[in-house]
Amino acid sequence: MNSPLRSQPPHDAEWGQRLEEWRDGLSSASETPAIETHVASCSECQGYLEALEHLDAALSSTIHAQSLSAAFDLSLWSRIDSGDEIQRALAKQRAQEEMQQHLAALKAGWHRKLALMVPGVLAGIALAFGLATLLSGSDLMASFSATLQQQLGTSMGQLVQAIVTGLLGGAVGFAMSQWVVPSTE
Repeated sequence: MNSPLRSQPPHDAEWGQRLEEWRDGLSSASETPAIETHVASCSECQGYLEALEHLDAALSSTIHAQSLSAAFDLSLWSRIDSGDEIQRALAKQRAQEEMQQHLAALKAGWHRKLALMVPGVLAGIALAFGLATLLSGSDLMASFSATLQQQLGTSMGQLVQAIVTGLLGGAVGFAMSQWVVPSTE
């Protein structure tokens, strides 16, 4: 088959490229008027464009473009959507597993802290009562007890003294528990 396209494009390769781009609508708006003016007066370029037209017609009649069915698009989008759902479900499952692990760690931490705090508070209360007993023979505790009993009565004075001693023991026990069980935060 003897085609003018097998030979050198008109003028030179640059003009052949310019004509093909112009024909495909790819040339710039500033170049288009100059190319159109040139093609109107150049028989060599007109022949080259006619040869391109014949080549396009021959290729179009021989090669059929494949098209995709509408079912392909639906299938593709459903696969994409299901992939997103699977990813979301996996992410949700991972988040729930992490939450369960964190809750278990918090629970274990509180159990450990509580297991050490309660004995610490009780030891502090015992220490406070021991100190109170030790101090009961001292002048300070004797004057405090006598003042309470005189102003509130014997039974009420002893009750207030026990409450103050308990609060002192609780405070000492809490301080000891904080020292024994450091904060996990």
